[in-house]
Amino acid sequence: MFMKPEITDETQWMEIDDEHGETHFVKMDDFVLDDWFHGGEVTLRGRVGFGARLSAPGYMDCTDWCVNESRADAATYLLEVYFDELGDEVDDEERGILRELEELAGQVK
Repeated sequence: MFMKPEITDETQWMEIDDEHGETHFVKMDDFVLDDWFHGGEVTLRGRVGFGARLSAPGYMDCTDWCVNESRADAATYLLEVYFDELGDEVDDEERGILRELEELAGQVK
């Protein structure tokens, strides 16, 4: 599996609603207003939560962050959005990742 799940510890985030109606999350330590303000309407909100995304170790490839209320919610988000389509065609590595996420989400079968 090229992309690996990543869940942060509880972190401060900036939630950004941009002029296109899209919502983005940036770790507060990495937030720079000039990166997001291009003359259109932008709404900013501080938020605390657990970030979840897929990331390719050693590469810059990653999905957007989604911020969740708990680590379990973050694991559930990853399972529902990125792993729901795998079906029965998973290799041992993917099976291990799924098991870890299911345990974290409280969905152990």
